Amino acid sequence: MKKASKRTKQSKPTIGREWRKIFVFGVFTFIAIAIIIRALYLQYYMTDFLLEQGDNRFIRHVKNPAIRGTIFDRNNEPIALSTEVRSIWIDPSILSQNLHELPKLSYFLQRPEEEIRQLVLTRQKSRFYWLKRQLPPHEARALMAQKIPGVYDQVEYKRYYPDAEITSHILGFTDIDDDGIEGVELAYQDWLKGKGTSTRILKDAKGRVIERKEIIDQENYRESKDLTLTIDRRIQISAYRALKSGMIKHKATAGSVVVADMRTGDILAMVNQPAGNPNRLQDRRATLLKNRAITDIFEPGSTMKPFVVAAGLESGKWRPNSVVKTGRGGY
Repeated sequence: MKKASKRTKQSKPTIGREWRKIFVFGVFTFIAIAIIIRALYLQYYMTDFLLEQGDNRFIRHVKNPAIRGTIFDRNNEPIALSTEVRSIWIDPSILSQNLHELPKLSYFLQRPEEEIRQLVLTRQKSRFYWLKRQLPPHEARALMAQKIPGVYDQVEYKRYYPDAEITSHILGFTDIDDDGIEGVELAYQDWLKGKGTSTRILKDAKGRVIERKEIIDQENYRESKDLTLTIDRRIQISAYRALKSGMIKHKATAGSVVVADMRTGDILAMVNQPAGNPNRLQDRRATLLKNRAITDIFEPGSTMKPFVVAAGLESGKWRPNSVVKTGRGGY
């Protein structure tokens, strides 16, 4: 009887150890099954979402705008053209981890360091922000030579008007995105500005470019086209000078001159005063760029008198000193 009791006491610890093994094995088996199920779920049901999230972190699409078409006068002299500039953009999520580089940015962009710091820190989760638009290429190259992590440049185009205020009322101007706002630039927006391409840029975790690939949207892609006006630049300049001197001589507040080819009706020149320089942002005001020759209203009688006088002189019946009676004592 004593021997049997000893065997019973020895079997209890053995059974306890077996249960602990089974329990631990079961826990690990459950974890393994859960991991496999989760992996299958991510692999087959979350594929599109995960790929999209990965692309958002490592792939960017940068637009390559089409170069706006040049505007020529009748003698093929350019009176509006686009010049290459560089715009600086940043990835705040990367730059926020390299704040020690901000003094360089502040120096090259002529902006307070603290201003840039606050801008970056308030946009840490963002991946794109324009920091400076339309820098001269040589200034942008000097900045990019510093190789600051999270700082990139992009080629853009800025409109330039060689004759400035002389042609401003006809041509109008474009905005910072090179879209027409006034004048011919607005009227022929779709003709002058086409639809560009985009570049697919693949980067690694440190923001280094691994691959660049140009993407052309065949359905929306459209080349820009040049535009030729009937304006003669030389006559336009002469008319502008004559109008300005006449304004000064007679102390006038405004004036307009239109020069047309009588045989074809082509407008050879159209100038107005006052005028502003569309190359300067501060001069882009309605009072300076209003094309009075087109928008202002004139009395029909006043506009017809020069033609009546010209016809009379051409007939030979009138001379420059002839007196013409226009009424019989009435109105």
